[in-house]
Amino acid sequence: MPEIHLPDPELTDGVVRLRAPELEDMPDFARATNDPAVLRWMRMPPGDTTVDAYRWLGEQPGRRERGEGMALLITDARTGQLLGNTSLVHVDWSSARAELGYFVASWARGQGVATRALRLLSGWVFDALQLGRVELLISPENPPSLRVAERAGFTREGLLRSFGVVKGTRHDFWMYSRLPTDP
Repeated sequence: MPEIHLPDPELTDGVVRLRAPELEDMPDFARATNDPAVLRWMRMPPGDTTVDAYRWLGEQPGRRERGEGMALLITDARTGQLLGNTSLVHVDWSSARAELGYFVASWARGQGVATRALRLLSGWVFDALQLGRVELLISPENPPSLRVAERAGFTREGLLRSFGVVKGTRHDFWMYSRLPTDP
């Protein structure tokens, strides 16, 4: 699997900036991931979010080196304030596709942050990594995330029944995709 290098230059649309997480980001990252609305849909088990944040940060270089994925913080392009996270996960190099994930901190919701981040990251994935498809898996019980996917130009393809386990319970997920040829 090819190594995934961080975007250089960092991705920005002038409103949000996507950049690598750093040690000093972890208190705000932990605070953002401790939000019940974020915890509800994270696939990892609940724990001490501060410890989990530092553990997560330590795992990122290895994930990129192994070609497994990459996480970028969503920040305000002007102030640098942490707004959320977007990730490239489940990279399948043989099929040239990957899943994207995201969350928005409670203090940044309703501002189009996730939509902007998904557009930036998916465009970069197509150009830099030459993947032919990116996917989103979203619970039907998560309407805000469904709206983000559609606003970011993803196409709803179908319902995957009892597809994944979140917090020990099986859930249905809508499959969304975006191709390099999509507008």
